[in-house]
Amino acid sequence: MKKLIGALLLCLHAGLVHAAGTYDGIWTIDDLPEAGYLMISENNGRLIFAGLNPPDFDGNRRWGASWGDIKDGTVRLTRLINDNIDAVTDVVFTSATTLTLTQKSCRPINPNYVCSLPNGVAFAATKIW
Repeated sequence: MKKLIGALLLCLHAGLVHAAGTYDGIWTIDDLPEAGYLMISENNGRLIFAGLNPPDFDGNRRWGASWGDIKDGTVRLTRLINDNIDAVTDVVFTSATTLTLTQKSCRPINPNYVCSLPNGVAFAATKIW
C-alpha cells in the first residue's frame, strides 16, 4: 500500500509541475471544516481530486483519490484509490477559488466505514492555497 501511495504522490507531483491548472491547490469544504482537506490537480483536461480526512474509527487518517475529465468547469469524479468507499461525485467550479460538490452515490467497501456526505446535497468549497 505504501508503494501505491508513493507512486500516486509522485504522479501527482509530476502533474503539478507541468499542469499549473486554474483549479490546482488545496481546498476545504466551507460548512464541514472537520472533513479535512482536498487537493486538486488539473492536467490536459483530467482532474485528480485527493482528500485527506480526519482520523477514522480506528484513529488512523484516511485519504482517497478520484478523477474525471473536466469540461467547462464541470467534472464527474469516480474512485481512483480509496480503501473505504466507492463514490461518484459531481464538481462544478463556480470560480477559480470556489466550487460546489455533490455526491451522487456512495457505497461503503470497508464494513466499519460509513459515507461521510449525504447523497444529493451540494456543498460549497473554497480554495485556501
